[in-house]
Amino acid sequence: MPNPNDTQDLVNGQYKTASNLDARIALHLRYSTNQTGWFAWLFNQLNALPANASILEVGCGNGILWKINRERIPDGWTITLTDVSEGILLDAWRNLVVTNRPFKFKIANAQALPFPDHHFDAVIANHMLYHVPEIELAVREAQRVLKPGGLFVASTNGQGHMAELMPHIQTLDPDNTFFSHNFFTLENGSKYLESVFSSVARLEYDDSLVIDQVEPVMSYLLSGIDPQAVSQEKISSVEAALQKQLQEKGQIYVSKSSGVFICN
Repeated sequence: MPNPNDTQDLVNGQYKTASNLDARIALHLRYSTNQTGWFAWLFNQLNALPANASILEVGCGNGILWKINRERIPDGWTITLTDVSEGILLDAWRNLVVTNRPFKFKIANAQALPFPDHHFDAVIANHMLYHVPEIELAVREAQRVLKPGGLFVASTNGQGHMAELMPHIQTLDPDNTFFSHNFFTLENGSKYLESVFSSVARLEYDDSLVIDQVEPVMSYLLSGIDPQAVSQEKISSVEAALQKQLQEKGQIYVSKSSGVFICN
């Protein structure tokens, strides 16, 4: 099984392109019960930034944070998007080029950012620090490139996030570790941050999923599974269990635990 904290494993497999990430995001966009929406809520945490802010997103994925909020971005903001994967960064460019905004794109590792000290007003790490081999180093790099008093916004999941799907993941691939984000969670994330930032606040996002189809759930589950580790028999077994739940309860309910650390 590929190591979810091995950067090269992720670049060569799970995050070679944004397709797997797209499948996971799609489930949340379509079935989340919180009508604010995660990406709009996350963007709200940037409201205090100046009109001419310089912003860095590390591990930007497919760039959806900025695509969804494109009409809310102040004209004076300078936004740099980085990712360790060239393929996924290209997908981000494809998503954002249609916005006609001057985003900057750069391949970069969060543990060794190619930017000078005190350069950005804000650094964003959206659901990605749990994939970084040396979290403390990435946090210190974020602090290094921030201007004095700059904002570090680091989001993640809690330990019980989407717990209802974990038995299905175990059925598909008992050795799967990709969906385990215990390296950096809402419960333990502050210990990495408080040694670097003088102020660390945790905000939680209240949400859940109410799903009326099996196929999007399967797409989500299989997006994080090594194809070589799963058989058609296991896939059919999980599909049958989800279909039974849908028939008996009229929905597939999944609890969520997500939030953000605001640091400066």
